Amino acid sequence: MRSGAGPRPSPRSNQQQLAALLTHAHAHSPYYRQLYGALPQGVLDLRALPPVRKPELMARFDEWVTDPAVRLRGLSVLVADKERIGEEYLGRYLVATTSGSSGEPAILLQLVAGRILLAHTEGIREPLVSVVQALVLAQGRRI
Repeated sequence: MRSGAGPRPSPRSNQQQLAALLTHAHAHSPYYRQLYGALPQGVLDLRALPPVRKPELMARFDEWVTDPAVRLRGLSVLVADKERIGEEYLGRYLVATTSGSSGEPAILLQLVAGRILLAHTEGIREPLVSVVQALVLAQGRRI
């Protein structure tokens, strides 16, 4: 066990989470269904997934989110109003924006319930877990 952290997630557990996330993304996101459509069934290696860049995701935001209630237009209205900072979107998402230092600002969502989970797992994340958390945010659900 590493100092200051709990047990490492097992590779099998990570692969199961990744498989569940990919299945969910394929079922609920037109963008990811198209992007991952040609992949063989059961891909569990992140290196086999086509890369996705922030400018493309922001340009096709409404196509890749898996919660059909989430729409860029609604989020843009929320984040543009400084009086609404900290307000939950749709009563279940925390909203943040990036500065755009890479050339492309982004709007990020996190399930309110997921924030508690993230606070407890911060010290034990591995790179795959970070990717899984990012996909969870994109999918608007907890695994």
